[in-house]
Amino acid sequence: MVKLPALAQIETLLEQEPGMTSAGRPVIGWFCSYTPLEIPRAAGLRTYRIVPGPGRAMTRADTVIDRNFCPYVRTCLGEALEGKYKFLDGLVVVNSCDPMRRLYDVWRYNIGSDFIHLLDLPRVNTGAAAAYFRECLVRLAGEVEKHFEVKITDDALAAAIERENRVRARLKELYLVNRDNHMPLSAAQLHRAVRAADTLPPELFDGLLERLVEEVRGTSGDYLPGPRLLITGSVLENPRIVDLVEECGGRVVSDDLCTGTRRFWDNVVPGSDPFAALAQHYLGRIPCPRMKDARRRFEHVMAMIDEFGVDGVIFYTLKFCDPYLYDVPLLKARLAERGIPGLQLEGDFTPGTLGRVRTRIEAFIEMLRQNVTAA
Repeated sequence: MVKLPALAQIETLLEQEPGMTSAGRPVIGWFCSYTPLEIPRAAGLRTYRIVPGPGRAMTRADTVIDRNFCPYVRTCLGEALEGKYKFLDGLVVVNSCDPMRRLYDVWRYNIGSDFIHLLDLPRVNTGAAAAYFRECLVRLAGEVEKHFEVKITDDALAAAIERENRVRARLKELYLVNRDNHMPLSAAQLHRAVRAADTLPPELFDGLLERLVEEVRGTSGDYLPGPRLLITGSVLENPRIVDLVEECGGRVVSDDLCTGTRRFWDNVVPGSDPFAALAQHYLGRIPCPRMKDARRRFEHVMAMIDEFGVDGVIFYTLKFCDPYLYDVPLLKARLAERGIPGLQLEGDFTPGTLGRVRTRIEAFIEMLRQNVTAA
C-alpha cells in the first residue's frame, strides 16, 4: 500500500496530544456514533471521540464495575481513572445501551466533570420519536449554551450541518475512489482517516481530507487477488485486525462499523428547522443493532456487499455486547440465503486478541478461495 502525503500529515496530527490541536477551545468528549457533533461544533467547541487502543489486559475500572461488562466501557473508564482524558472540558454520553448508561453514572460519580450530559435516544424512527428526540437535542444545546456561555443560533447550527455533510460526503467518496482505483489505501489507513474526522478540528482536517481524496484518485493500487471482505459490527478497537486479514490473503474492501462507514454514509437533509433535521437524520441513518429496525440494517449490509463485490463477511463484536451478539445469527441467516459465508470474531481490548483469531481468519480465507475456485 502506498503512503500518500496527505495521509502522512493526518497521521502526524493524530499522534499529537489532543490539547495541542484544540487552539484553546473547550473540548467535548463523545463515545457513540449517534452523538450529534453539529451541536457542540456550532457552539465553537472541539469534539473528541474516545476510542482507546488495544492492549489493556486490566484497567482500574475493575475496581468500580464488574469485569463481565462491555470491554469498551471498561477501557474508556479505566483510562479516565488514570487521568488520560484530563484535557476534556465536558462529556456527552448517548443513552444507547445499558453499559453506556452505567458509564455515565460511574464517570460522574468517580471522575466528575463540570459538564456531563446524558442524551436520550429513541429506538424507533417514528414521527413521535423524532419530535421527542428533537426536544432532547434542544435540551442538549441549551445545556451547552448555559455552561460554556455561548449562543447556538439556527444559522450557526445550519452551517455546522453543512460542514459535517461535506466531511461525510468526502469520507464516503474516499472509500469509493479507493475501491475504483484498486485500493491504494489499506483498510487500516481508511480507518485512520475516519479516526481523524472523529478527533481533529475541522479547520485542520477538512483540507487534508480533500487532498487525500484527490491523491487517491490519482493513484492506482497494485491489484492483489484474494477474497473481498466486508467487516461489520461494533467498535473496531484494533485496526491491526484488518491488517491481519490482508496478511492472510484477504482484501477488506469496506466496512459497516460503528467506527467506520455507518457514521458518515448518509448526509443530514437540511431544512428550515435544523434541530428537526438532525433528529430525523440520526433516527433515520443506517441503524445499529440497538435500534429496532433490523431489516433496514440488513438491507444496507446487502447493498454494501453488492456495491463492493464482497465474497465474505466478518462479524466483529466486542465481548458482552448483547445487541450485536443477538444480531449475528439473524444476519448470518440472511447472508446464507445469498450464499455469502460469514466469520464471527470477538475482541475485548486485551493483548491476546490477534493471536486468537489468526488461525480462524486463515481458515476462513482458504475456504473462500476454494469457493471461488469451485465457482
